[in-house]
Amino acid sequence: DRAEAYLSRAGDQARLVYAHQEAIDYFMEVYEIADPQNEDQYLFYLGYAHALLGKNGPALGYLSDVDVDSTQAYFSDLVLLNGQLLV
Repeated sequence: DRAEAYLSRAGDQARLVYAHQEAIDYFMEVYEIADPQNEDQYLFYLGYAHALLGKNGPALGYLSDVDVDSTQAYFSDLVLLNGQLLV
């Protein structure tokens, strides 16, 4: 839907200019209204943004809820990020 597309784009734009807290705010909002098939993507970006802010506990919480297979574009990033946070 239009709201999901807008919020997702806004979160991506914030993420790309290193406005991590703003990205978190957008991704939290879009996650609440997301089409179920998109929820894992938003959980990944929530975990990623939290990790970049040094909030490893919340980052691991979001990332552990991601149910993704190796065909997803962010799969390798998820594996690497989980590994970095667990070290």
